[in-house]
This record gives sequence, C-alpha cells and structure tokens, in this order.
Amino acid sequence: MKEVPGVFFWQFFLLNLFSDYVILGVNPPQTAFYFIPGLAAITAWVEALIFKAIAGRRPSGFRKGAAYVYYWLLLIVHNLLLFTDLFLLFQFNTVFSQQSLDLILGTNPKEAEEFLVAYLTPQLLIGGIAAIVLFNCALYFAGRAIANFGRRHLWIHIVRYLFVLAGAAVLGYMVYGFVRYRHGAQIPTFTVPTRVAYSFIQRYANNRRTERLIEVCRNAQVEKGRTPDFDIVFVLGESYSVYHSPLYGYNKPSTPNQTKWVADSSLTVFTDVVTTEDWTQKVLTSIFCPGESAAEFGNHPLFPVLLRKAGWPVRLYDNEFLVSADSYFFSRPDLSELMFDSRNDRFEKYDGDLVAKVQPTDSAAFTMIHLMGQHFQYVDRYPESYARFTANDYDSERFSAKQREILAHYDNATYYNDAVLGQIVDKFANRDAIVVYVSDHGEEIYDCRDYFGHGNALSADVIDYQLRVPMMIWTSETFRREHPGLQEAIDRAAGKRISTNDLAHFFLDLAGVNTTELYPARSFINDSYNPGRPRVVLNSIDFDRRAVKAPEPTFPAPVAAK
Repeated sequence: MKEVPGVFFWQFFLLNLFSDYVILGVNPPQTAFYFIPGLAAITAWVEALIFKAIAGRRPSGFRKGAAYVYYWLLLIVHNLLLFTDLFLLFQFNTVFSQQSLDLILGTNPKEAEEFLVAYLTPQLLIGGIAAIVLFNCALYFAGRAIANFGRRHLWIHIVRYLFVLAGAAVLGYMVYGFVRYRHGAQIPTFTVPTRVAYSFIQRYANNRRTERLIEVCRNAQVEKGRTPDFDIVFVLGESYSVYHSPLYGYNKPSTPNQTKWVADSSLTVFTDVVTTEDWTQKVLTSIFCPGESAAEFGNHPLFPVLLRKAGWPVRLYDNEFLVSADSYFFSRPDLSELMFDSRNDRFEKYDGDLVAKVQPTDSAAFTMIHLMGQHFQYVDRYPESYARFTANDYDSERFSAKQREILAHYDNATYYNDAVLGQIVDKFANRDAIVVYVSDHGEEIYDCRDYFGHGNALSADVIDYQLRVPMMIWTSETFRREHPGLQEAIDRAAGKRISTNDLAHFFLDLAGVNTTELYPARSFINDSYNPGRPRVVLNSIDFDRRAVKAPEPTFPAPVAAK
C-alpha cells in the first residue's frame, strides 16, 4: 500500500494527459497543447492527495477498502468520460460540453433509444470496452514502472513537481482570466474535470438567467409605431476578417459583388467597427440585448421581441442554431416563440442552400439570416466550384505550405460568402429594402503569430484581428429614393466608431419602434449618437486605449470587380 500513491499519481497523470489531449481533435486554441501537461499533473496530484487522505498513514481494513473504492470509482468515471469524448469526437467531431449536456438532458426515452441503436453498436461497445481495459492495464504498468524508476532517480520527482507547479500557475492564470474577463472558453476546454464541471455550472446559470429573461420579454411594453414600410434584412456573418477583405485593403479579389456595390453607391462600408467578444454565443448575447454590458443580459427584453410587439413580422433563417433542448437563449423554444414568427428547422450544408429558402413576404418584414460564413474548417464552407484561390497564390517565403493551403481555403470561403450575399441582395433588389451585414467576430489567419481561428484573443499580442469586424449596409434603389434622410444618416455614419453591442438600438431606431429600451445615443444613425462612448471588449478592455494596435485597414481598396 505504501507504493500506491506514487503509482497512483503516474497512472492518473497519464490518464489525465491522454484524456485532456482528446480536445485537440476539435481545434482548441493552440496554447492547449502546452498547457495540458501541467494541468494533467496538478489534477493527478490532487486526486492522489485525496487518495492518500482516505487511506491514511497506516490504513486499516476500512480505510484501505474506502481508498480502493475511491480508486475504482475515479478510474471508472475517468474512463466513462474518455469513452464519451472519443465517441463524440469520431461520430460528431465534438467532445462533451454544455451543449452535449443540454442534448442529453433534453432527450426523451424514445429518442435516446433510437440514438443508442443507431450509433452504439455491439461491436463498438465490446471493442471499446476491450480497448479501454487494455489501455488502463498499460497505464497502470507504465505508472508502476515510472514510480519504481523514481525511487532510484531523484530527477523524476523534480520533473513531477515542476509539472505540478506549472499546472498550478496555468490554472491560476485561467481562473484569473475568467474572473476578470468573464471568458470561459479556456477553463472548461483544457481539462476534462473542469470542462464537465463548467458544463453543469453554466447550464444552471443559463437556465436561471433565461427564465428571468423570458419573464422580462413577456412583460415588455412598446408603443405602436409606424406601419412597417420597408424590408430590413439583418445578415449576421461568421469569422469574417476585415484584414482579409478587399473592401479594407486586402490584395486578393475575393469580394466581386461587394466591390461592385461600392462602385455603384448601393453599399456603404463602415470602417471602424468592433465586436465585444471573440466567440459567437457571447456576441449574440451582446447584440440582442439592449443593455450596456453582458452583466445586464436577462434584465432587458431582446430587440426582436420589441420589434414584434411594435407590429413587425420577424423571421429567422439560421445555419448555426436550431430550436433544441440547449439552454442557450438562441435555441430555447419558448424564447424563440417570443422573438420570431418563423424560423428554419434544419441546417444546410452550404449557406447558399439556406438563402435559397428565403422568400420575401408580401408586406415589409424584419428578416434575420445567420450564416456559417468563414467559420473553420474553412474548406467545408464552400462548394468545390468556388475554389478560386490555391496555395500558390501566397508568399512561400512568409508562409509554410500548410499555412498557404489554409489561407487559400479561407479566401475561397470569403469568395463564396460574397456570392451568398449576392443571392440575398438579388432577392430584395426590386423591393424597398435595406440589408445590414456584420460579422459576429473577426478571425486570425497567421496575421501576428502562427495561429488561425478565434476564441482566444486574450492570448494574442494584438486583439484587433479577432475583434475588428466588417460591417456594410446595402440599400435598394427604391429605399434610397423613398427614404433619403435615412440614407444620408447611414452614409454619415460610415466613419464613426461603432460597437456591435449597439446594433439593437440601431435596429429599433431604424424600424421606428417607440420604447424606453431605445437609447438614441447608441444608434449610429441618430443625431444624438455618442461616438465617444468607451468600446469595452472582452469584459474589461477599452478597445480604443489598447496598448498594441494592428495596422489600420485601408478604404476604399483598389481591387476591381471580376
């Protein structure tokens, strides 16, 4: 029994290490690769301390039995979570998270039975159990070998404590980042225990906040405004970088439609727009809530609810979220009924297939189209026929072969996104209509480091690439003729400092909704707009006072439409 704590630590260190590294299969921030060994060490160290406390210095029969019960329960739980992660990774390209927890808890018995029959075959179950048994035997003997080796070599113990100390430092850094920035993307991602615990905590918190939000939305008061007399189309893009857009000076002609609309003066491009967060869920929260900050979510009615109460039909076409058992507000069926008159019930492989289903109504309406845009994996975002750029189009001295391939995929996704926007505009070209496009957040694509993606702007030297976003407003000829005052206000706002968490006020103002939730100082088309308000990003950073800045995008860009 005396040797068990040493064997215990190394066995569970290896088990935690392997389990935590499974997350690499779903493209986490690259820092995960370096942080996980230390986090695995401190997790195993805590588990070993608990084991030692249960067993005691001189374990009696009871304490010895209790220690072995703890050992086997911990081993079973670890392996169940590992099996679940591997199953979800190979079947659905994801791992256990709050979303999967919501799905599990929201599934009825018949759906669960159908799922198990379809995916958990006897061959998979038997093969998986056999593999896990062999895997754990290998971990046990490896842990025993390392522990025995450590008795003769002091440096093994030094390495162990260095890993533990590194893990404590990383964990402290992540907790500090979460407390200060309310950024939970890393804490539940990097280790299995924190990811599972955070999933349950976040589900509980989301449910409480959403229940309060539903009551606020139901009780919202709005004065009847003008009858809707033109179409408002809100297109929310995904992962579109201003630094990879020809409208802002990028040197690849990936947006021929947008360039053409700039030339014919139907498109107004906004040059200084930032988003508040670097991942979609929090961005949607900030856009839909008229409150000042994320802390106020749940205290204000969502702007689509106010539009509907004012007499506007509101429709949603979404290629990222559907109505489900998810506790996230955008997927809740009860909130969806309050926000939208209708929404789609299935995803489409490509955004163009989703837009093909959009049909303007007989009367004016507010239509929201939520695209997958340029979200990674970029190669999955466009049909093969839109593969305009290849790795040969990029600087081989600056970028590796793999980087050039990823850059080509991203620009091809942008090229296809431009075509999708063309589809949308074509549907409303002959109507009295305005189309507002903004990306949820930006994207890093090897701009300032060897990294592509989003969700970890805090770890970057320059936050601009993930937080500066393209925003543009297209107006039909009829709109420009019938609403010259609005068109002039839009054109005047093009160079103003704007944050996407003010969009709710802009839409309420544009739609003529009379409500106390509308603050004219936050609507960039209103004469009372205050462009000097601090643009707070990532919970506490004043974007305009950031220490390190990326080069300013240029506008207009000399890229001809092709």
